[in-house]
Amino acid sequence: MSLKMKIFTLEEANRLIPVLESLLRDFQVKVQKMEEHALKLELPARREAPLPLSQARKTQEELYRLEAEVTDILKLINQVGCVIRDPRQGLIDFPSVRNQEPVYLCWKLGEKEVRFYHGAEDGFQGRKPL
Repeated sequence: MSLKMKIFTLEEANRLIPVLESLLRDFQVKVQKMEEHALKLELPARREAPLPLSQARKTQEELYRLEAEVTDILKLINQVGCVIRDPRQGLIDFPSVRNQEPVYLCWKLGEKEVRFYHGAEDGFQGRKPL
């Protein structure tokens, strides 16, 4: 952990859960739409018929807009001080200290509160109950 990282208490991390949950669900919806648009723009050889040029442009513009929104969501989560481990799965870590050791409070989308932590080197597989 770097010295400039925000250090979270369990209470601070839990207060962010509703906001993070909303942002990550929005992220997932936008990524799904991006994937749908990307499929529409596949090479004509992989499609039954190519998209008309006007529709392809509109789809590409929408894809760019969604990419910008997804990037903004990730930037916002980072600005709060969280560490995004896997936005598709909704894995977020909160830098913290436990027993005077640097750890990450570990939360996954769908969990009602932070209930786990792991060492700085352990990752999700090494998470332990608080």
